[in-house]
Amino acid sequence: MELEFRHLRVVRAVADMGTLTAAATELRMTQPSVTDTLRRAERAAGGRLFRRSAQGAVPTPLGELVAAHARTVLNALDRFETAAVRHRAEAPPYG
Repeated sequence: MELEFRHLRVVRAVADMGTLTAAATELRMTQPSVTDTLRRAERAAGGRLFRRSAQGAVPTPLGELVAAHARTVLNALDRFETAAVRHRAEAPPYG
């Protein structure tokens, strides 16, 4: 299994928000969906990404690494999507 964009979005949200519940709200997902996606991301990454407790979720060293790369990748994806929309708006229609 490979890390997918949805995995990276969840990792970034949990790292930024500090709890799975807050990440779920931010992503407009259910908390169980965030938990499931995070488990899949951990399997793909090869280890635990967060230490979870009643106080929240704290990134492990691996989690910090994945979250940092997730931010980079997702920021690049956002820039790409913005450029693609701009390009489509300026490009002549197919015909």
